[in-house]
Amino acid sequence: DIWTGGVLNGIPILNNGIDAPQYLSPVLSTSKFTQLPGWQSNYKASTVRTFLNFIIAMDVTKGTGTRYPNMVKWSDFASFGTIPTSWDETLSSGSAREAELGSSDDAVIDCLPLGEANIIYKNNSTWIMTLNPQSQEVFHIAPLFATPGILAKRCVAAIPNGHVVLTTNDVIF
Repeated sequence: DIWTGGVLNGIPILNNGIDAPQYLSPVLSTSKFTQLPGWQSNYKASTVRTFLNFIIAMDVTKGTGTRYPNMVKWSDFASFGTIPTSWDETLSSGSAREAELGSSDDAVIDCLPLGEANIIYKNNSTWIMTLNPQSQEVFHIAPLFATPGILAKRCVAAIPNGHVVLTTNDVIF
């Protein structure tokens, strides 16, 4: 499978959609890659990226195989130089949460920051995720465009003042 990830506080994050997401441990050990703290080992994510000081997981499969293709799940806030320690959305003391982006069949595919927003791309729609510090929900996520979506992972690139996106039938700016 295609590896996805990002860099959070200088620490590489990796995900292949088969194993639990991992990070490159800054402490030398027998294994350079370590499962993300607080991530349940029987959970999987199709795509993992970073945004601000959070790790974002998309198209999540929980437990023994219940897939949530519309789910965006994010970690607790990570302090400078650290990895977040929790993904538990039930803890009101933390900032980890999860959200379902609509009930349509188009899965969450990828995301890419744009200024202070994270643009989330599904198969047939585009969403915007912004920090909402006044709310328990941490982020405000809303539809941005009903169409188009994105063709596949890594089919979006940042350019000055925007994104270039490869859709199923076009290239948009």
